[in-house]
Parts: sequence; C-alpha cells; structure tokens
Amino acid sequence: MGDQSNVLRQTVSRTIAAHRMFQSGDTVLVGVSGGPDSVALVHLLKEMASDFDLTLAIAHLNHDLRGAASDQDADFVAALAQKLGLAFYSEKKNVLRYRRRYRLSVETAARHVRYVFFTKVMETHGFNKIALGHHMDDNAELVLMNLFRGSGPTGLSGIPPVRENKIVRPLIELTRRQIMDYLIREKHDYVIDASNADRQHLRNRIRSELLPTLVAEYNPRMAHNLNKMAAIIRSENRWIEQILDPIFDTCLIERTRNKIIFSIPEVANLDPAVQRRLFRRAINLLSGDLRRISFGNIEAVLALLSTGQSWKSLDLPHRTRVSRKGNALVFSREKGSLRNIPPGGSAGMKPSVIYYYTPPGELVINEMDLRLVFSILDTSEFPLEFHATDSAAYLDLEKLTFPVIIRNGYAGDRFSPLGLGGTQSVRKFLAGREKDHRKRSLCPVMISGDRIVWVIGYRIDNEVKIGPGTRHVLKVQVLLA
Repeated sequence: MGDQSNVLRQTVSRTIAAHRMFQSGDTVLVGVSGGPDSVALVHLLKEMASDFDLTLAIAHLNHDLRGAASDQDADFVAALAQKLGLAFYSEKKNVLRYRRRYRLSVETAARHVRYVFFTKVMETHGFNKIALGHHMDDNAELVLMNLFRGSGPTGLSGIPPVRENKIVRPLIELTRRQIMDYLIREKHDYVIDASNADRQHLRNRIRSELLPTLVAEYNPRMAHNLNKMAAIIRSENRWIEQILDPIFDTCLIERTRNKIIFSIPEVANLDPAVQRRLFRRAINLLSGDLRRISFGNIEAVLALLSTGQSWKSLDLPHRTRVSRKGNALVFSREKGSLRNIPPGGSAGMKPSVIYYYTPPGELVINEMDLRLVFSILDTSEFPLEFHATDSAAYLDLEKLTFPVIIRNGYAGDRFSPLGLGGTQSVRKFLAGREKDHRKRSLCPVMISGDRIVWVIGYRIDNEVKIGPGTRHVLKVQVLLA
C-alpha cells in the first residue's frame, strides 16, 4: 500500500520537475473545492512541501450554486485547512447573477469568478503560484469535448501543465483512478459535488459514458494517448507561434493599446492557415480572450480580404471591430457596446454576425441581444398548423442539416416565404413588414445547408414547414438575451 503511494508521489515529483512548476521559496495558493482531486493535491503538496521549499495556503470559492450543499463544502475545506495547519482564504460569490450580467454559461461564469478570486488573493497576500487539481482524465475529457466542437490546435492542445508561469497542475500526469486509490489508502476524506453527475452537461456524459467506453472497448490507454496527442500539439503550437512572430511584424503597419493595423497586400500573400493565426493573435492581443471567437468569425475576417469594397466592417465578440480601409485591415477594441458605435465612415453599415449551432440547447447572440432556445419535439406535442410566430418557429427536423448557421442578412439573400409562393428577396419581404429600417438591417436569418430556412422573428421557408409526414420538430424560441 505504502509503495503505491510512493510511486504516486514520485510521479507528481517528476511532473513538477519536468515542467519547472516550482522554485525554492515559492509561496503557493492551492485551489481546493473539497472534491477528490483538489483534496489529493493539497495533501500531496503538504507531504512534499519541504522537498521543494514551499509555503502553502488554501483558497476556496463558494459558487453559491447548490445552496446549503455549497456552504457545507466551504465548511469542509475550512476544517481541512485547520487540520493541515494552513492559512485559509475563502469567499462566496453569486455565480448565477454574474452569469446573467455577462451572458455566460454557468461553467464559464464560475471559471471567471474563480480565477478573479484566486488572482485577488494572490496579489493581496503575496502568493506567486496557484496550484490546481486537474489530472490526466480531465485533460482527455476536454480534448474530446473540443474535438466535438470542431476546435483547432489550441483546443486540441488541452490543459497546459503550467500557464503564464503562475498556474500549475502537479497532478496532470495522474489518472482519476490513481487519485481515488491514493485517497482510500491514506484515508483522506473529501466531498462529492452532485452536479458532476448531471447528464445534461456534455462534459459529464463524456466522463461517465464515452471515455469509459473508449477505454473498455477500443484502447485501455485512451486517456494516456489523448494526453500524449495534446502534449504534441501544444508543443508544435508553441513552435508555430514563434515562427509567426516575424510574419506578424512584416504585416504590421501600426500597433497601439486598442488598435492593430495590418497591410492587406502583405497579408493577402500568406497561406490561409497563417492568416487565421495572424487574426487570432491580433484579437487576443486586443481583448485577451479567444473563448468566444469561432471559426466562422475568423472566416468572416478572411472574407474582408477578398471583398471588392475598399471599406467594409464587421463586429466580433469582446467589443472587437475589424474594418477594411483601403489597403489596411484594422482590428480595434472599442470601449463600449458595438451596437452603439457605428463603423466610422460607414453610417448605414451593419455588423457581420455568424454563429454555427447544433441543437438542442441555447445560443446567445450578444451582438443582437438575442437568445435562441432550441428544443426537439414530437409532432404529437402541438397542432400541425403551427409554423412560426414573432417569438418562435417550428421546423421539420428531418429537412434540416446541422450545424445551422445564424447570421445577419446579406444583400441578395432570397428565400421562399411560407404561404406566399415562389421566392422573394429577404430585403423586399422585410420592407413590407417592418417600418424600422435599423431593425430590418439587423434582422438575422437561419441557414440550413445553403438555404435560408427562417427570417428570424418573421417567417420560415416553405420547404421546412411541418406537415402530415413530419415526425420530429425543431422548435426555436426567440428571447431577449
């Protein structure tokens, strides 16, 4: 039993050394939720603190998502800190309120709030490292989840062992099973978050169903191999980013705190793969975040290069605007909402918005203050004459291809409005139904395959209406974000 624990400690020690996670004298804040992973982490670091000359403390954020259960977890971690003789820092935050305010998913809101808390504690009390309990299975699950989302190299590179020489993950080369066995052998108590069993979340289904199936039926080393692949991609990604440095400088015309300007003739000569990385870097430098930047967003920027117009503009998440001005491609970070800032020199120009989505679920379109809720229904759940209202649409699921695309209208868009017969331009259709020119210009459409199937808030296409042969229906509700 003791030998197994020693092997585990040696693995953690090798991980720390290989990635240079700690230097002698480091002050380390250990993020502890009370769950198995973070509890194992703080016990192991406590055992090894003298080997690396570390000063440890525990930080716990109560997300206030599970009422009394969240409070009990906080009490458990406080008692653990006292038992280990470590300083304890905690705070309680209403994550749901934060989520509503910033229009985020619960998971993203919780992560934002948690890292803000960790950073505040580190800066206030002088810690220079934060240690987190992510392990090999966490990384494998994230890689699979990002693969399903169509991520590029950044998403497939998984969880880095060290980020910004500040966030470290000493357990990243251990499996969940190894961690649980260690806790059992050493008789260390922990708590279980019941929400981790909620199958509504893709991450939980991957953890409880897909990854165990892959391990049992395809490859017992699946988690190891996914981690190996992620490490290779992460390493090559770093190398590519270094190669990009001189290319970035060659294309750069001007760079300020809130603006990056590229030469279009220089950028146009590059391979599209390099162009995409160039654009992503520019957006990241301005906003510090690429989480909401989709493949479609970057493709829309690429389209600016080939447009025949010398002036054109599109708006992206994080208050980022990309404009073509003659032979210059301008990335700018605006101070306020882009909805309130018309593109300079282009008074009637509408923002370019494009989202790809596979239902069911919820899609927030921040640029238009819209929230679309997708659900799949049986035809027995409502009358067949239902097709669309100003707040919902009902479409024959089998006549759609996924992902659907949600974007603003383009000049020349046409569809076959239900009940009118023949095709009609979207612009003409809206002109007879909406007096407000701005609302007409910003009206989004939903596309399936190469066909507009819904002018959102107005009319569906005749080809996707439900009828006697319909078996399943896609219902899409339109709500304010």
